[in-house]
Amino acid sequence: MSSQVVETAEQVHVDPTDAESSIDLSLTLEEARMLRSVAQRGLLAAGVDGGPDGQPQHASAAIEKLVAVLDEAETVAAVREELSQAGFDTRRLSDAQVYALARRLAEIPKHGAARRAP
Repeated sequence: MSSQVVETAEQVHVDPTDAESSIDLSLTLEEARMLRSVAQRGLLAAGVDGGPDGQPQHASAAIEKLVAVLDEAETVAAVREELSQAGFDTRRLSDAQVYALARRLAEIPKHGAARRAP
């Protein structure tokens, strides 16, 4: 397994004593899915084994963030695919715009379905 370090002009300085310091991490969708799966299984095992105090809460919050980002990315990919199949070009739309569109579409009441129900 090889490791790649990408150097940029910006230097990142993280204060190891500051619990609120954050890092940015770029993962492929597959890597994020695998990390989510491993983290969730590990969190469940830690809960069963009575893991160290405080760690399950921090791990749970981190997993929730990962799940939210992954869900958004998967939603954007699915909406782009559906729109593409319907003949719409979404290349000009940002991921945030596609996600906002998906949320608005999901909120549209299904009036026709309600009227047809017996």
